[in-house]
Amino acid sequence: MAKILVVEDEATLLSLVVELLRLDGYEVNGVADGETGWKMASTGQFDLVLLDIQLPGRDGWSVLASLKEDPRLQAIPVIMWTGRPSEPDRQKALEMGAVAYLEKPVSADDLLDTIRAALSAR
Repeated sequence: MAKILVVEDEATLLSLVVELLRLDGYEVNGVADGETGWKMASTGQFDLVLLDIQLPGRDGWSVLASLKEDPRLQAIPVIMWTGRPSEPDRQKALEMGAVAYLEKPVSADDLLDTIRAALSAR
């Protein structure tokens, strides 16, 4: 069973995504800020991180950079997602090492397909 970390500051969305992923068979932890997300991700216990860009305190860009700079963690696939999409941000996320960039709102099917693809490519 793959372990997924969801970092999302919007409480309702976080709850929905965590429940969706659990129903699909994943072990899921959800946190609402970047610093807590980084602390949890840095344990190396997760198979994938779903990471919002705009977070209180430490933003998703900073968390992604830290993950990709750490040799122990850089192989963990990170999917960036945002409610304020832009093509430059998409390019930046992929250049920084994210495996995908999703724009909110995203359908449950598209989210699950993206996660499955990222985990199978790992």
